[in-house]
Amino acid sequence: MLNLPTMRLAGLTFALALFAPLTAHADALDPQQDPEVQRVMKGRVTVKWNYVPAGQSERYGHAETITETTPEKARDAMVDFAHFKDLNKKFANARVVAKNGDDTDLYVKIPVKVGFVSVDQSAVLRFGPAKQVGNAWVVEGKSVSGNMKAGHVKFTVRPIDEKRSLIKVDVMLEPSMPAPQSVVDEEARDAALELADGLKDKSQGWVGMTTFCGRSL
Repeated sequence: MLNLPTMRLAGLTFALALFAPLTAHADALDPQQDPEVQRVMKGRVTVKWNYVPAGQSERYGHAETITETTPEKARDAMVDFAHFKDLNKKFANARVVAKNGDDTDLYVKIPVKVGFVSVDQSAVLRFGPAKQVGNAWVVEGKSVSGNMKAGHVKFTVRPIDEKRSLIKVDVMLEPSMPAPQSVVDEEARDAALELADGLKDKSQGWVGMTTFCGRSL
């Protein structure tokens, strides 16, 4: 026969077992109540815009999309720098040029069009390791050299439910040549969208290069 302390311990263990699944997803909002998720689901496509993030002074391109996989798989795609060139045709020249501890230096070259002229803007982006912030994974890279004045890329992925995750991409580009803000805005938000779509496909297991409108032939 169980004594009273044993019965109390068994009851507490059972209660914790019931409560654990609830706390494991405490940071994940109900998809129907999550404005970020609803914004993407409403249009059924990757969304993009420009804005100035909190704590920043420059305008960024921003994109959001939903991937049918876990945040961990999306995180792995984000730090697979050796295959960054496969995310989109625009980044076909991307390559790892140095590794130092947990940091990875990635060379990228992006053609920026000003009127009828296209000028290649290059940068070496230094990415640190993926960091967990709350229930999200965050990966960031900042320019350390190149002919681009400044560059910053930030990837964020967080769970929606057991099978889906939200991917967010922020891109800041400051070209070396004078360019209208409208042109810089367009390049930044298109780059963010292309990276978001590429990461979505890669995290879902697509093999090969992706394009602005989807997978290339």
